[in-house]
Amino acid sequence: MKRRIQCAILLISVAAIQLGDAGAEDKVTDSATEPLSHLVESVERLRSKKISQAYFWLLSPQVPNSTIFFPDTRGGAFILIARIMKLPKGAEAETALTEIRETWPKSDLPILDAKNNRLLYYSDEAWNHLEETLRPWVTGDETVKGLAAAKQWEIDETDLIIRIPTRGSSEFYSVLMRAWNTEKDDFRCFAGWN
Repeated sequence: MKRRIQCAILLISVAAIQLGDAGAEDKVTDSATEPLSHLVESVERLRSKKISQAYFWLLSPQVPNSTIFFPDTRGGAFILIARIMKLPKGAEAETALTEIRETWPKSDLPILDAKNNRLLYYSDEAWNHLEETLRPWVTGDETVKGLAAAKQWEIDETDLIIRIPTRGSSEFYSVLMRAWNTEKDDFRCFAGWN
């Protein structure tokens, strides 16, 4: 999981530099991000990828930075949403959070679950809402086990894997906005490609 933390920190840093916002702001700003159409276009580009190593992280003020979009290399695409930030064995969650605070924007900080010594991208309430709202598109990890991209992230049983439909995608994106407690007109994002 140390790799996931390092990758997340690196991607945020790279995105901040690319967006001309390297540490000057507390979060990804409206002026530096794109509307929902950018996400839709990025997913369409992803569908055309023929190698499983293609993927992008979604960077957004409205979405925790644990969201990865990856292709099935046959015109389909998935979303992997992690809830728990895995820590190295024996690590203290509070210490890890202190270290993360030094490099992450405050708007992206994980939630400390001191009782279970872990860091969370989503609160219980937000995670339950996300699962319930996206239930029609949820798929099991067995669906993506064969993909090299999926193997890079050591899919956890608590992760949510969503199949992005090829038909009725406008309805899907509308529901995705509800799942993230935002609306199409307010949603801002940036696709951080690998």
